[in-house]
Amino acid sequence: MMHEAPCIEVRRDVLLPAKNDSSRRRQFDVLLVGNVAGYQTVLAVECKNHKRRKDVGDVGSRFRDHLEDVGLAPQQGILVSASGFTSGALGRAEELGMRAYELSGLSPDHLSEAVHEASQLVVTVVPFMSRHSVVSEVPGGTSTAEILALYDAQGRLFGSIPDLLWTRWLEGEPESILGEHELEIAIPEGWHARANGERARVFSVSAKVEVGAAVVELAGTVTSVALIDPKGRGVQKARAAARFENTPGDTAFPWQQRRYRR
Repeated sequence: MMHEAPCIEVRRDVLLPAKNDSSRRRQFDVLLVGNVAGYQTVLAVECKNHKRRKDVGDVGSRFRDHLEDVGLAPQQGILVSASGFTSGALGRAEELGMRAYELSGLSPDHLSEAVHEASQLVVTVVPFMSRHSVVSEVPGGTSTAEILALYDAQGRLFGSIPDLLWTRWLEGEPESILGEHELEIAIPEGWHARANGERARVFSVSAKVEVGAAVVELAGTVTSVALIDPKGRGVQKARAAARFENTPGDTAFPWQQRRYRR
């Protein structure tokens, strides 16, 4: 799975005929087939999951003979061991141009991938208008709901001051930084409020905006396997997979319970 890519064909458990006797076949755990500049390239991968480390004989006598018997050069071979290699085996592989990698990430019994606990934090950042100030022709006795509603030039209900605040938020104001922010809200040309059925001009609007966050933690598991170059060249190939289950229940968002982390 670590070698799967759009331009690579990964074949598993492949039988190849011997170059001098087509009736005799040799088995390879994985065969990687691709194209470079129009020429087909083949890499053969042998996977060893034994308790002992692989030695010189495993590299030079066994795997090299395995490759050459089907017409592949040692440079086309990749030997993978879950238990590592002796220093002699690594030296011999380097002489032959063969790649030798250790596999990490298995369970203690080497029968499956090691599964680790993991957690994922989902953070939702949302603004909440805790205070607003409106300067307009609307008399002070007008209800809050009436002063927040806005109409266009034809007198149609077109939006509200909280709508304008949300639009500013989507445009990046205030910044997604937890805490309190002061914001001046511009009223679009031609928009107005209404009081007792009469048109009333809005001069300015300011608001105190509290940016809060709801944090949800999801439990899950993660697996991670890698091919390590024992010669100190680090990770050559790796694959990680995580799985998280949605936690049932309601999320307490700041505008519902007004409790959030700062």
